[in-house]
Amino acid sequence: MTLYEAFAGLTDPRRPEGRRIQLEQLLALVIIANLCGHHGYRPVARFCQSHQELLKQQFKLKHGIPSYVTFRTVLTQLDEQTLIEGFNTWADTLGSLSAGDWLSGDGKALASTLTHMQDEKQDFQLMVSLWSHQTGLVHRLASYANASGDERVAVRRLLGHFQDKGLLVRLDAIHTQKND
Repeated sequence: MTLYEAFAGLTDPRRPEGRRIQLEQLLALVIIANLCGHHGYRPVARFCQSHQELLKQQFKLKHGIPSYVTFRTVLTQLDEQTLIEGFNTWADTLGSLSAGDWLSGDGKALASTLTHMQDEKQDFQLMVSLWSHQTGLVHRLASYANASGDERVAVRRLLGHFQDKGLLVRLDAIHTQKND
């Protein structure tokens, strides 16, 4: 299974009228731009515009590269859980991990997700990933809101997928607390 195929099951949040690019194509453009160090709606769109001829040819884009507004609209309205499930399904096809392989788990806050900055309802989104030292790839993802989640719980849930595989796990000190 390719990542392109894993994203084929996602529901496009855009209205059917006027769609000039398939959702899978748009996500592939975002991933390529991200892999090249371009993050954010405008930088992704600028990267795609600067490589327009090659990308149009490779993805058979009849109408060219979408504007940053299209990237923003799709990425802000996509169902996050379905996207993560698609990624995790694809990651499962990357090859199995063997007993003795190392996994590192870590959580990171996502930029620009802070809400209620000045009051007690302050919240932001975090991503947790399990990364393999042998393959150099992320093999599992999860996300949670800071106000209602806990990195330790999210990592344990992700590690449950690899239970009884004999993997060695490296985690931050937060995962060593006695009260769990």
